[in-house]
Parts: sequence; C-alpha cells; structure tokens
Amino acid sequence: MNSCESLEDIKPIGSLTSLTYLNLGECRKLRDIQANEKSE
Repeated sequence: MNSCESLEDIKPIGSLTSLTYLNLGECRKLRDIQANEKSE
C-alpha cells in the first residue's frame, strides 16, 4: 500500500478491478481507468 501515496486523491470506485490495481500498487493504471470512465 505504501507504493500508493494518493489513495485519497484517487478515490477508488470500490470495484474488484480497482481493488486489484491497489493491491498491485498500480495507481497510475487505476487513475487512467477512472479518467477514461469520467471521459465517457
């Protein structure tokens, strides 16, 4: 979890996908996913 300092900024969707990315510490990918969802 330490690999992700901006969890509060990301505000996880709460889906299994977001939790998986958080477990992998892939905050950048999680941000991209949320950005894409907001775009749509």
